[in-house]
Amino acid sequence: MYTLLLFIALSLPPSIFVLRRKSDWSTKKRTVHAVTYTLAALDLGFIVAFATIPRLMPMHVVDYGPVRLVAMRSSDGLNGAFIWGSGSFTTRTFYHFFMRNDDGSMTPGGIEASSIVHIVEDPGLMSEGSWTTHKLEMDLSSPLANWCICHNTYAAIASQEFHVPVGTVLHNFSLQ
Repeated sequence: MYTLLLFIALSLPPSIFVLRRKSDWSTKKRTVHAVTYTLAALDLGFIVAFATIPRLMPMHVVDYGPVRLVAMRSSDGLNGAFIWGSGSFTTRTFYHFFMRNDDGSMTPGGIEASSIVHIVEDPGLMSEGSWTTHKLEMDLSSPLANWCICHNTYAAIASQEFHVPVGTVLHNFSLQ
């Protein structure tokens, strides 16, 4: 927000100079030029506040969870397209689970298996597991936060961590 105020303040001297200038320009022409300078400065301020400063903001990890899990399984999905005699098929692995809500009900969920998913067998768990998401978000307590117009659109999932009871992960290898 300060960026917009700064750029508008920087546009005032040229605008005032153009307005007070003694020349053959009409008052209307001088006013149009002064307003144009102010709008151009406002546009430049928006560009800096939206595009440049958010990329300079420091990031920190925020934990979401843990969410209580009741059951979890993995599955392979077949996905593809076949058009006019040519196409491709891919397989992806998903982790499906049920989350226990505060009222005792359960909600299904699922995520695609990737390198950011970590499954930990926890000996302290018996019949339920947990799921925690670690996101990398902008640190809005930074002094730069006042200079940008930003909301955590730059947040990215750093990792997903599942804690499950010992013995629930099956270690089966098969080579074909």
